[in-house]
Amino acid sequence: MDTKPDYKTIAKLFGSMTAWIVIPLLIARFVGFWLDGKFHTKPWLFVGCMAIAFLISMIGIFKQVKKYGSGSEK
Repeated sequence: MDTKPDYKTIAKLFGSMTAWIVIPLLIARFVGFWLDGKFHTKPWLFVGCMAIAFLISMIGIFKQVKKYGSGSEK
């Protein structure tokens, strides 16, 4: 039995996890600051956007873990 880790799969998983964390938070940062500036609600819309981005990140990460955990990586 070969127990060596598959580095290609690990790198792909790491990249997708990083993207699921960084991209929604960056989008939320810019949208939240823009909305706060437009409606003068600093920092509440920014905080709301970050909370939504956090939930999106967690859902995306959960799906990735479920996909790679079941062995159906494509």
